[in-house]
Amino acid sequence: MPFDPFLLLTPILLLAILSLVGFTGCQLFLDFEQAKPPTPPTPPNQAPQVQISSVSVDGAAFACKTFRFKVIGSDFVAGSSVTWNGASIPTSFVSATQLQAEVTVNDVTQTSAQITVIPPSGTPTAPFPFSFTVGRGVPKSVTFESLRQSAGNNTGPVPSTFGGIDFGSGWDWFDHNTELDAFDIQFRSGQEASFGFTGGVQRILESIVVLNYSNSQRTVTLSDGVQTKSVAIVGTTTTFVTNTITTGWTKCSSSVRVQCQGNEPLFVRVVTYLDPI
Repeated sequence: MPFDPFLLLTPILLLAILSLVGFTGCQLFLDFEQAKPPTPPTPPNQAPQVQISSVSVDGAAFACKTFRFKVIGSDFVAGSSVTWNGASIPTSFVSATQLQAEVTVNDVTQTSAQITVIPPSGTPTAPFPFSFTVGRGVPKSVTFESLRQSAGNNTGPVPSTFGGIDFGSGWDWFDHNTELDAFDIQFRSGQEASFGFTGGVQRILESIVVLNYSNSQRTVTLSDGVQTKSVAIVGTTTTFVTNTITTGWTKCSSSVRVQCQGNEPLFVRVVTYLDPI
C-alpha cells in the first residue's frame, strides 16, 4: 500500500485548527467580559419630597390676636416646622398630610404671606402663597363722662384700671363739677402721661377725645414707639373745646404715650380702641 503523505499531515492540521479555534474562542470570551458595563451602585435611601397643597385659616383671624391655620400636603413628618414669610412660627404635627401653625397678625393691612414647610432633614417646600383677611375687631369706647358725681371737686389719682385701660403715671381724675357735670382724666404735670390695656394685651388705638382750655395753639402727640400721630389744637380761655384725634394706626399697641406741648392741663374724655372678637 503506497504511503499517503496527507495522512501524516491530517493530525497536524487538525491540531492546528483546534488550537486556533480554542484560542480565538478564549480571546472572544475575554473580549466579551471586558465589554460588559460595570454594575451601578445602589442609590442611598432618599427622603420623600414634602409638598404643600393648600393652606386655610382655622377660625377667624383678627388683629392683635393669635390665630391658627392648617397646612395640607404630603409626606410631613414629626419635627417639621412652618415658616411665615421666612420666619419660623410655632408648629404642631397632626399627620403626614396636615400641620397646624399659629401666628399673631400685627398688621391689619396684610393680606398674604408665603408659607414654607421645613422637614427635619431633606429639602424645604417651595414657598406657597396664602391669602387671607384680617378683621379689625369691634370698636370699644371708654367714656370717662360716665363717672358722674352730683357735686364736689374730687381730684386725685385715677383707679389703676377702668374700661379695659391700665393707667400709668401722670393722670388725675378731674371733676368739672357744675360746668360739665362730668369726670375726665387730666395730665398731672400737663405735659405727658401714658396708658396701656388691661392684662398686658395689645389693642389698636383708634382715637381719643381731648378737651382744651387754652387759647394758644397746642400740639398733642400720641406714640406707641412704632406709630405716631400729632395734631395741633386750639381752644379758648372761656370754654372747653372738644377735639377728636383719630390715629389712623393699623398696628397693635401695648401702651400709648400722650404728650402735649404747653403747661396747661389737657383733659381726656373718651378713648376708643379695637377689641378683637
